[in-house]
Amino acid sequence: MTAEKTYVAIDLEPTKAELGVSSPLHITVTPPVKIEDGMLGELTDNLREAFHSLHPFDVVGGDTDQFGPHEEPVLVRKIVPTDAIRAVHALALGVMQQTAPDIDTTYAGERYKPHSTFKNGYGLGENERRTVDHLTLLRKVGAEWTRIAQFNLAGTDEATA
Repeated sequence: MTAEKTYVAIDLEPTKAELGVSSPLHITVTPPVKIEDGMLGELTDNLREAFHSLHPFDVVGGDTDQFGPHEEPVLVRKIVPTDAIRAVHALALGVMQQTAPDIDTTYAGERYKPHSTFKNGYGLGENERRTVDHLTLLRKVGAEWTRIAQFNLAGTDEATA
């Protein structure tokens, strides 16, 4: 089976057990890709290896913005760009490109603009600081979202969700 979307994110709701039809509040790290079930193991292993030596870092909420078509824009919180989040993006993007070379990089690399979603009016606040101690591989198949893997930073072991 091919997922509609698979991507690396900073999960801002790690204690939300069931995702269902809604992705968790998150900061997108890589563009989404369509990936076959058979490639998930390789992707997870490659991400685990790449992230193993990363250390926790902070993210800070910036201004709000709207993304998407003007008829249905999506409200997002910009994330203050830092060397740390750009390095994590570049590292994760490199791994994703190895596994899914057809990844759409229109808004990646130099054009990457870190941002957080809002869910039911809730989201990261302006100037709110969060320490990122893990990254998450999210996947959507049909209408259902799942956490495929959680990658704890600072060389700790991976714990799958």
